[in-house]
Amino acid sequence: MQTAGSKLTYLKQQLATDLLAYAKQLRATTERQYGAAIAAEIEQFLQVLLAQEPTPGVLVLLGYEMEGGRSRDMIVRAARAVAMFHAVVSMQQAPDTYMRNAARAGEHAAQIILANLEVDAEINRRATSIMNRTLLLAGHARALHKIDLTAPQVLEWQALELVVNPLHIGMVLADADCRATDAITPFATELGKAWLTTDDRAAIHLHAATKALRSEASHWPHLCVGILEQLIGG
Repeated sequence: MQTAGSKLTYLKQQLATDLLAYAKQLRATTERQYGAAIAAEIEQFLQVLLAQEPTPGVLVLLGYEMEGGRSRDMIVRAARAVAMFHAVVSMQQAPDTYMRNAARAGEHAAQIILANLEVDAEINRRATSIMNRTLLLAGHARALHKIDLTAPQVLEWQALELVVNPLHIGMVLADADCRATDAITPFATELGKAWLTTDDRAAIHLHAATKALRSEASHWPHLCVGILEQLIGG
């Protein structure tokens, strides 16, 4: 019988395998198609993509499974696109122009992947809308953080970026409705805040996340709930 821990490991491996295959493909074709300069930008982007924290992409896979999605190839590509967008966000904060150019190249590639998922047009529109809001929130959070390091909105927006919206994208791609995404939001928001908090407030957010999860757990498969509880503990 599969445990939450083994399932979580499997989801991480799925994403990692896909990202490595995608990177291999780009490295083999980009210079021939677009020249050395573009290939160098793509290589810089790939290094950031492969080194970053995988959780947002994994949460796309998990959100999809929570809602009973069955198109494995499609959702892995969606998770790849979300992972790419998060690499873009981190690179946009770099002070040098070269990194920002590499981020733009990665963003265009991610947009193409997301736009060409084999799903209903309305489902794709909803998922794309969530991703666009994520990029907008990331920009707002960076701007406000420069002005006020303690602004509570920064923590809220970053939690939406890293946890809430990736889960929502996976759920929406499985055709979840607003009631389903609304139900997961309190838990996912508090979990995101806990990840982003290094002081005593983390325990407060973990307690709130656990309470929110238990109040809604009956709506989701038991194994998925176990994975979410592991993420809280981690």
